[in-house]
Amino acid sequence: VGLLVLVICICQTRFARAWGLTLWYASAIALKGLGVSEDAEYRSIARTLMREWSEAVLRLFTINVEVEGRENIPPSDTPCLYLCNHQSSMDIPTLVNVIPSYFAFMPKMEIRSIPVVGYVLERSGHIFLDRSSPEKALVAMNQVAAPALRSRSFLIFPEG
Repeated sequence: VGLLVLVICICQTRFARAWGLTLWYASAIALKGLGVSEDAEYRSIARTLMREWSEAVLRLFTINVEVEGRENIPPSDTPCLYLCNHQSSMDIPTLVNVIPSYFAFMPKMEIRSIPVVGYVLERSGHIFLDRSSPEKALVAMNQVAAPALRSRSFLIFPEG
């Protein structure tokens, strides 16, 4: 963790600092979640720290987010399926920042191999999308459909 602080401080580019922040917060989620057996409790820890992460990344890039129509987002206890276009690396921090409830999303399978980040995403209920074949992608989509009907919101970037 101390090494991550050093990386964040000495990195010359904002992109490298953003990755440092991502690894820092993923490590914090993993450490706070040690010994937590309940999925809901782990997701609560992840949600809190993911929101802090998103605010830090948006501040780093001096991005101010203005939201129109927030009143149209259902209450946090209503499961939703959010569909968005994925235009930049700022989409995830922006959406984590503006969507009031916890949601899982479908990161591409390659993200699973990033140390700590992949573990935290899997443990907190995100479902990885294997884009290597339509059949494997369909399996992941079906995994989203069942929990979404129960009480979890999901964010999907359809072009993925």
